[in-house]
Amino acid sequence: MSGPVFLGLNVPWNRFGYDIGGGEWDAGWFDNVFSLASNASANAVRVFLHADARATPSYDNATHQVTGLPGAFLPELLELVVLARSHRLVLQLVLWSFDLCKRSFGADLISNSTLVEGYIARALEPMLAALAGAPGGSDHVVLELINEPEWCVVDSCTTEWCIPLAAMQRFVGLLAAGVHAASPLPVTVGSASLKWSGSDNSSAEGNWWSDRALFDAAAGGKDPPALARLDLVNVHLWEWMVDPVWGYDPCRAPAAYWGAEKPIVVAEMPDSLANRSADGLLGCAVGQGFRGGLFWAVNDPAHPLRDAYQALHLRVAKDNSFESLVAWLHRLPTGNAEPTLPPPHESATARAAAEKTGIQAAFFAVAIALATALMRMRRQNFSLTSRYRRLALVSPIRRAHRTRQWNSEAPMREVNFIF
Repeated sequence: MSGPVFLGLNVPWNRFGYDIGGGEWDAGWFDNVFSLASNASANAVRVFLHADARATPSYDNATHQVTGLPGAFLPELLELVVLARSHRLVLQLVLWSFDLCKRSFGADLISNSTLVEGYIARALEPMLAALAGAPGGSDHVVLELINEPEWCVVDSCTTEWCIPLAAMQRFVGLLAAGVHAASPLPVTVGSASLKWSGSDNSSAEGNWWSDRALFDAAAGGKDPPALARLDLVNVHLWEWMVDPVWGYDPCRAPAAYWGAEKPIVVAEMPDSLANRSADGLLGCAVGQGFRGGLFWAVNDPAHPLRDAYQALHLRVAKDNSFESLVAWLHRLPTGNAEPTLPPPHESATARAAAEKTGIQAAFFAVAIALATALMRMRRQNFSLTSRYRRLALVSPIRRAHRTRQWNSEAPMREVNFIF
């Protein structure tokens, strides 16, 4: 991959959900860890904010309507932004995580567009306004709307509350449109795997976060749906995704194979994996056409970083990689530039009706053709028995998840989709 790439570390949290605005801000801890990253020649870090809403934003317990941000949130956020710049690190801020679906508030927030709009108006927009005025600027900031949303979605759910895919796509689309309407900051989603972020021509199940999917899902929101788009794609890489035949890992197939609409960053990967070293994984995340990778994580005992620091140091020239990456981020087609609308589309109802009509027409055409053929064959004393056989199509379904995220004892609840 020519040009700048993400070469960094996950610094997900010091205190999960409490670091910014939750009463546990520790500037010294982040300063030390950012220094460690910078000394290893990293040019990017990834940090969680709300997580599962245990401390931020503020919301009404009865209605689940977001009421704002705690008083310390914005000053502490700006301090974090300044710290990252001082260490010349691109700062990827993760607003939410799939852990949100372990709480009834989170399930309601994702599933109810009124609650989403309330979060945008009373928490996200003030956050964006504050970032716009950050000392030294915020052009080194990337916003990740939600970490691994797939674990909330009904068909791949590992949380207590399970959300329809359409609701999650609308949640992501509305947030993306809200950011783009008010800010030039680039937007992404932390997809759990290439399994859900690849084209139909790959081994992926589909691209759940495509422009088309988000545009359709966000229609009807207060911001133009053309703003409901990602600027780059994040995917994660873990052991369960590795397979030489169907695997969802960047070492098996190049970025072009997955057919993504946007640049792809491997935003979570362990220090080593199967037969791949830290340097080997980073090599795949760069040499296969991806836009780099970030190792998980500086403070996770289950996934210690043994060789990642050396791998980063060998791969990147720190002297200019930060500036180059920031410049590249702001060449992406993002912000509140004039939007390009996707092609006109029919409503789901009209499309379904058209498909039904087309199927019926095709059925009758086939029936007529078959009847004609039968009559002709009878006249010629042909036997159909030897000419036809039934075909059996088997489509194996593989569902595997990171064991550290699976809670088999927690009951799953499906959440209604509220307009």
